Amino acid sequence: MIVEVHCHPFGPPAYRDLRGKIRSVPDLIGFRRNHPELYRARDTEPLVDYVDELVADMDRYGVDKALIMTTGGCDSPDEKDAKTAAAVARYPERLYGLASLGEDYSGNGVWENAPALRAAAPEQIADRIGRLGFKGIGESHGGPFTTETHPVKIADDLRPIMETLADYRVPLLIATGWTQFPGRMYYADPIYVDEIAGRYPDVPIVLTKMGRAIQHYFESALIVAMRNPNVYFDTTSTTAEHLRRAVETIGAGRIMFGTDWSPTWRCVEVPEPLYPARLRVVRESGISEDDVEQVLWRTAVELYGL
Repeated sequence: MIVEVHCHPFGPPAYRDLRGKIRSVPDLIGFRRNHPELYRARDTEPLVDYVDELVADMDRYGVDKALIMTTGGCDSPDEKDAKTAAAVARYPERLYGLASLGEDYSGNGVWENAPALRAAAPEQIADRIGRLGFKGIGESHGGPFTTETHPVKIADDLRPIMETLADYRVPLLIATGWTQFPGRMYYADPIYVDEIAGRYPDVPIVLTKMGRAIQHYFESALIVAMRNPNVYFDTTSTTAEHLRRAVETIGAGRIMFGTDWSPTWRCVEVPEPLYPARLRVVRESGISEDDVEQVLWRTAVELYGL
């Protein structure tokens, strides 16, 4: 079995077919620069779902289940999570939802409504986990709940969110490494997460991308995970070497398979399509077959209660 824990099958209608513009990772990174008008659609157009395309790729490459979340879009948090819930309802045996609490990115690297979003988050968490049955809180790129940069101040700002998550004991995803989006790179180094994870040991925290193949960010992620047993990784954009070291250091029981499937990433075909590329990293890491099974599905099933 394969469980994929990192999918964003939502985007603007303008992204329906980008295959002529994105074929490789450099194309994807340069998308914002090379096609600015088209890129801005992600912040100005309501989201549509690409879930049928995701499930078709899952079938093509033998992926059984996936956790999905939104990103971008001008929809409200309620609208975003309603779209996630509707997608899960279409494929209830295949898909599970992660909440998109108040993603309110202004486009210039500043989160403008952090205090209001922090105040609303506990009620939203209770609704998403309780009423909608979501499995956790989706990927956050160093926000949108704080504009601080000092680890203690960040942890102070996140207190109402973390205390509520401690009641439900569901994961929070925090991004690491580079991103195609503008701004916020000061949150790419996850060393600040040590303060959050240490204060709230009952809240699982997933450091997505485990540094995204950047040595400095990977070392920071590994240090935080070594010190905090509630910290997990997903394999999105990592390398075989980094995965092997992570398994040797913290164990495969805290690592899960992810791809970052999205309307842009699904177009990457050079040197190979997204799912084969991500699966090859696991297979070439040199970890044992038992550890491969743990990474490909067991850790996700255990952590998310699938």
